[in-house]
Amino acid sequence: MGNNNLTLQENEKIIKDLTILKLKKNFGFIKSDEYEEELIDLTTDYELTDFLEVLSKIAFEEVMKQVEEMEMEGEVIKVLLNEKLELHCDGDVTEVNADVILMSKASIEVIDIKSFDYDFINSSKNIDIKLLGLATIDKFLSSITNDNIRLTIIQPNLMTTSIYETDIVSLLHQCEYNLI
Repeated sequence: MGNNNLTLQENEKIIKDLTILKLKKNFGFIKSDEYEEELIDLTTDYELTDFLEVLSKIAFEEVMKQVEEMEMEGEVIKVLLNEKLELHCDGDVTEVNADVILMSKASIEVIDIKSFDYDFINSSKNIDIKLLGLATIDKFLSSITNDNIRLTIIQPNLMTTSIYETDIVSLLHQCEYNLI
């Protein structure tokens, strides 16, 4: 059973890495030849199946849908991929990683890709996404003027997305309560 868990974790990592690689290419963070090299490296390190490719495509399209929604509101968007964040709690610092952060002056959205959780994850009740939101607020609060944050969990294997929008003060209170 431990091997199945390891395989699921590896598959989730592949889907996240492949999705982020596609996003890098789409937003012009890397050139086509760099994309091909990184894709070869990814497929050399891991076995890439059609199923994993489909899940990556679903996640990619969902992120692009979120970007398009922000752009329709006339916002200039900054896209951050695999952003390393720090979570501060009682003097301890824990490093966390946000798969995608979409920022504009008016809004901020934290996106987490969960490919192999077979139960629906409600982002309004999920402490992991809330902690990612908290760490994002800690790092980028001075960059936004709105007091709302969107926490999004994409589950491509279930073809579903859960979005929780809240104000920053409420999120801080929720996390404080859950951390005690």
